[in-house]
Amino acid sequence: MERLKEYTYTRLQEMINNVRMSLRLHIQKHNKPYCHEAEGFIQAIMAYSPLVRPEKVKEFELVLRRYVYGCVKLPETYDEKDLWNTTIEKAEEMNTLIVVNSIYQLIDYCNVVKKWNDTRSWEEIDKVLHKQGHSGYSFSGLANMMIRYSKIGVEFVDNYCPDRLERDSNFAELYNNAKDSKNTKQEENIISK
Repeated sequence: MERLKEYTYTRLQEMINNVRMSLRLHIQKHNKPYCHEAEGFIQAIMAYSPLVRPEKVKEFELVLRRYVYGCVKLPETYDEKDLWNTTIEKAEEMNTLIVVNSIYQLIDYCNVVKKWNDTRSWEEIDKVLHKQGHSGYSFSGLANMMIRYSKIGVEFVDNYCPDRLERDSNFAELYNNAKDSKNTKQEENIISK
């Protein structure tokens, strides 16, 4: 968790700008886009991979890389009659904000699962969530990550957002898949004993 504290909003913006520059200059390693700073960040997040459901670790890393290296994609340019007359620079600013928010959801996820792994306490998770100060939107993203990647995703949803299962059929499907996967693993453990 300590390594992630150094990634402030400003530092993440700088990292994204460095990734953009690396992509524009076609800097590569092993025929893939490469930015040293971004790779350091990816390693810091992937240090939490033991806390990800084993069958989801590769997907987790792919999503992380997509967030970090996908930041160069810009919205389509707007024509001159557009009310806001958005420039490419403004589009990059907006894109950076979206990417940084997505990255913060990953960091928040890591902090929650690390705290659970250390304490096994929902009261401690309450404190972490309170400190994170989520809006409905950011909490929704965190809940999606918890149910998709965390070993405690089902319990997290049961404790913090069970009503969402009735309102969001896609989320309910993720939840049911995670629950089925968890039940299957428990049955396999019983049989192997």
